[in-house]
Amino acid sequence: MANSKHLLILKQGVGAWNRWRDKDRSILPDLRNADLSNVELESIDLSGADLRGADFREVKLCGANLTNAKLSYVKLLKVNLSGADLSGATLNEAYLRQIDLSEVKLTKAVLRESNFSGIFVNEADLSGADLKGIQLKNVIISSTKLEGADFGMAYLSQILIFNCDTLSLATNLEYIKHYGDSSIDHLTLKACVNDLPYGFLIGVGYSRQEIKYLKSIYAKEINPHPCFVSFSEKDQDFTNKLIQRLRSENVNVLYASEDLEVVKKIRPEIDEKIRLRGKLLVVLSKNSIDGEWIEPEVDKAQNMEEREKKNILFPIIIDYSAKYSNETWLGNVKKENIADFTEWQNAEKFEKSFSKLIEKLKSKEE
Repeated sequence: MANSKHLLILKQGVGAWNRWRDKDRSILPDLRNADLSNVELESIDLSGADLRGADFREVKLCGANLTNAKLSYVKLLKVNLSGADLSGATLNEAYLRQIDLSEVKLTKAVLRESNFSGIFVNEADLSGADLKGIQLKNVIISSTKLEGADFGMAYLSQILIFNCDTLSLATNLEYIKHYGDSSIDHLTLKACVNDLPYGFLIGVGYSRQEIKYLKSIYAKEINPHPCFVSFSEKDQDFTNKLIQRLRSENVNVLYASEDLEVVKKIRPEIDEKIRLRGKLLVVLSKNSIDGEWIEPEVDKAQNMEEREKKNILFPIIIDYSAKYSNETWLGNVKKENIADFTEWQNAEKFEKSFSKLIEKLKSKEE
């Protein structure tokens, strides 16, 4: 259990706590199993602290010093850890949900069998981190250092990797267990596709033919401009099939379910890539039309089209609820850019619809 004296000092605020730490660095705080939910902990010094089993729900830990802290079994829900230093920290079997890990240092941290979901990792440093057995689901990893990070027997599902040119320097990528396709952008592939294990690329979702092609072109960008696919998580089966075919046509495709809160973190970067020379494919179905995100998404793309004077939005209709919808905003979409995949489960008809989509995309290249 937590040391009652240490808890009393913490309740006096971060300033009082940090002054107490500075007086005697030999004292290592004991806050085991403490309920620290909804506590303001920005820039706090918790280096070397024993925090095992603590509850950190909805806490601000921006800029916190957690170096060498013991954080195994902790619960971190809706926590902002941006700019925090967790170098050398131990987070075995930790539970993390909806966390901002922007500019976080996790060098040589131990995160064995931890559970990460809905996490945004941007410009972080995971060099030398022990990630054996970690579970990563719906995680965005962007511009992050991965040299020496050990992914042995990790579990990955629906991971987005952007501009991580040190991905190939991580270890044991071939032993990752994949549950659902992930997405890797062309900058990462350009930097290290020839050094990535074959088994890892297969697990991510590339076919053997796609891997052969990617390795053959290496840095040669046949189509460097991104095509971003926006969809409801309930339409994953169709989207997986579409992604595979787009990649087979050498389309630089990125995708993410708009149902995921974490996707909002990287929307500005995605929107900028689309604005420059990209395309936005929005999968329209009963599932997506019922979502709150769809109308603003379409409206934003249409405004971008008007400003940039070019075709950006390509709606993809996959069921009759979407095809015959009375939604006003849908009536404003350019009819010539709509792709009809209502019979996509029929392999032959899917291919016919796909051929028409590719023709639309290529004919709209500027």
